[in-house]
Amino acid sequence: MEAWSHEAIVSASLSLFQGLGKKGKPSSEEWTPLATFSLTDDSKTDIAKVISLGTGSKCIGEHKMSLEGWLVNDSHAEIIARRGFVKYLIGQLKSAILETEDTIFERSPICKGQYSIKNGIKFHFFTSQSPCGDASIFPLSTKHQRIEEEEGEENGSATKRMKLIEEESGSITEGNPNQFPIRSTSAPKSTVTVSTGQAVDRELNAVEDGAHSDVHRTGTKCLITSTGQAIDEEVNAVEDGAHSDVHRTGAKCVKGGSTDSHLPGLGYHVLRALRTKPGRGDPTLSMSCSDKMMRWNVLGVQGALLFLLIDKPVYLHSITVSGELYNQEAMERALVGRLCHLKLSKELLEKGYKLHQPIIKQLKQGSLQELTKGGTRCRMAPGSIVWCIDPPTHEVIIQGYCQGANRKQKPDDKSSVSICKKKLFSDFKELVQLISDNDLPVILSDLRVQEYEGRYYDWKQSSLDYQKARTLFNEHFPTWLTNGRELEYF
Repeated sequence: MEAWSHEAIVSASLSLFQGLGKKGKPSSEEWTPLATFSLTDDSKTDIAKVISLGTGSKCIGEHKMSLEGWLVNDSHAEIIARRGFVKYLIGQLKSAILETEDTIFERSPICKGQYSIKNGIKFHFFTSQSPCGDASIFPLSTKHQRIEEEEGEENGSATKRMKLIEEESGSITEGNPNQFPIRSTSAPKSTVTVSTGQAVDRELNAVEDGAHSDVHRTGTKCLITSTGQAIDEEVNAVEDGAHSDVHRTGAKCVKGGSTDSHLPGLGYHVLRALRTKPGRGDPTLSMSCSDKMMRWNVLGVQGALLFLLIDKPVYLHSITVSGELYNQEAMERALVGRLCHLKLSKELLEKGYKLHQPIIKQLKQGSLQELTKGGTRCRMAPGSIVWCIDPPTHEVIIQGYCQGANRKQKPDDKSSVSICKKKLFSDFKELVQLISDNDLPVILSDLRVQEYEGRYYDWKQSSLDYQKARTLFNEHFPTWLTNGRELEYF
């Protein structure tokens, strides 16, 4: 019997956040998204243990990225939590190699020098809001639009907004004005077996029935795929008279790609498109959280380096989203449905790769807004918290730097946090040095001979099976933005 529940995951996540103290938390006039990775063990009675936590919603622009890997480029909560999770995995592998304490790993029975996650260990992801990008685009009812219009008024009162919530749900939940819990109008759960067109048809049918009049908008920019363009035409084909206009986000599509139509109603955004996160002035190269989480369902969450020591990709068992501004079909479309035409080779399947479908569920109670509640005109917190259970970590990131660092100077070891690429790479190389020559995988033996001369890019490329899966993924999503090699030559 599985020893976990969505409720337990949310409860553990919010309890941890609440108990962290003030370091890096939003002020009384700020708010922030929250994301966590948790672990459950079917062989133990413990329900859920949070192992990494992240907050935040900022990214740095393309021209501020560090060529030496010292800065954190993407500080959205989901990505910060994932980097904390990678740090945790490195620590657990160290314990397994040294055989010093209990760990989630054991020696792989099939791959020399590699490790397996013990049976019964499962990883769970929680986020306090729908991921930015495709998962945040879904139909809204007329009342939802009324609420968004109220929220968009610069001087609108919280009383007006809460009154609308009370009319909708019968209760008032306080929170930041941009993230008030709004009753979901999601259709019945879809599966990955249906075609992308069918999934959209169900959403559009709900519009014809008068259930929706608008779409929830994401602030991310748009990269168009051929599939996305086809869906755009389907959505725009809905009669204009069925929808009212929507507030303009101002987000622009990347150069060379198709654009969101910005038409009133459901046609405002194209569905299933790859998107980049918004940035003020200097554009970002960071793909949306919806896109990155979708890729986790193919490549795993462990990354290229750790796949050199772990015998199978690490997939999430469940994803839980709290709050009411949510749509089940949009989440499944964004994280799973867009992968339905991707075909993995037999070789990759034998290595443990698959088109993974985590259990995805909304949990309305336990909203983070009660913990990050500010005044009636909240603003986004400027920083991000990263927390990891082991090795113990609690840091704050401001514009990619460690809090308190002089951001006018070139970033270095003192001004960076422990989850930046440079430091995680250093941690991984130190991990490899702990493995005896007899136990070391052949590919790592070749790299270790270089005595730390190998670059981050070279080490990642040496993870051959991961790179094969990544190449296949990129062929399916040819407009995916990848960082230039110069950003990994350190």
